[in-house]
Amino acid sequence: MYSVQHTVAVLRAPERVWTVFEDVADWPRWNPVTPSAHWLTEGQWRRGARLALTLRLRQKRRLIRPDVVAVVPNVRVSWVSHGVGVKTSQTFTFSAEGPETRVTATETLSGPLAFLFRLFVPPSLIRATLVLWLDALKSEAER
Repeated sequence: MYSVQHTVAVLRAPERVWTVFEDVADWPRWNPVTPSAHWLTEGQWRRGARLALTLRLRQKRRLIRPDVVAVVPNVRVSWVSHGVGVKTSQTFTFSAEGPETRVTATETLSGPLAFLFRLFVPPSLIRATLVLWLDALKSEAER
């Protein structure tokens, strides 16, 4: 098992950052990591909802269909996706600190083949992806 994390400070209230984040259909417009994003289930951010996300990793695209496992609007959202021998958990937290919101993205890979996955998708690539995602979220929320 291994985890990768990145945090960014956004000069907006958590409600503003959440408003940008929660609009999954708009992610492809501002987020270079997700050229395609939509809901596979009715309703949006709720436990049990399912997303279809195309992720851009390096020059490759990868489709994932994560299940939402936890949602606290303006505070935290988590989802999980499964591959052969690998479980990927992604959590975004939004915490107010004075006039800004600290947004932290954490990706954790576990399972019997996580060590092998690490060879093909190293932590440095995951971190670079989280940096791109959160920098784009910051820019969009601060507009």
